[in-house]
Amino acid sequence: VRDLAWLWALSNKETDAKAFFAKQKLPAGMGVFNQKLAADYATRGDHSKFIKMQEKAITASPEDMQIPTYYSRLVYAYSSAEMASKAVETVKTMGKVVTDDDLPWLDKYEDDDDVVKHAVEQYRSVLKGCAGQLLFAADKQKNKKKKAEFLAAVVELYAIYFKDYKEGENDYNTRFNYATALYM
Repeated sequence: VRDLAWLWALSNKETDAKAFFAKQKLPAGMGVFNQKLAADYATRGDHSKFIKMQEKAITASPEDMQIPTYYSRLVYAYSSAEMASKAVETVKTMGKVVTDDDLPWLDKYEDDDDVVKHAVEQYRSVLKGCAGQLLFAADKQKNKKKKAEFLAAVVELYAIYFKDYKEGENDYNTRFNYATALYM
């Protein structure tokens, strides 16, 4: 599957690949194809196509066990591309997906404590990681408007983190980064 997706991607025949994979009986359907193609675009450094395919993987398979991982990759792609507002929006969506049992993913996996625990920990890690990545980007940013956008995103992410994870209030590095974002 990966090799076929890769070959079609290399030949810019994404439509042919989609038509083929739509006919296959893959366990997670088109989400598998989109995820494999996204990984190949990432390997080749084509970040805009990676983001597009990662978004499609999420949309195509909202109940896929790996959805938290797909969101995580998308968040870091947005923050690496300096798309702070999209990164924050995606982190928030990821949080809802792994905590709201009215949504398909948690509804499907709510009885599997290990899967849910891993997803919630992944969400926690993404909250802190994305905030840290955007804080670093803000520090390097020369454009004042862009810097302010990054810092606002960092403050928002840490506020969510402190609300959702009370132990974060006792984490010196997290508090230091939050304060830095507030007063930078």
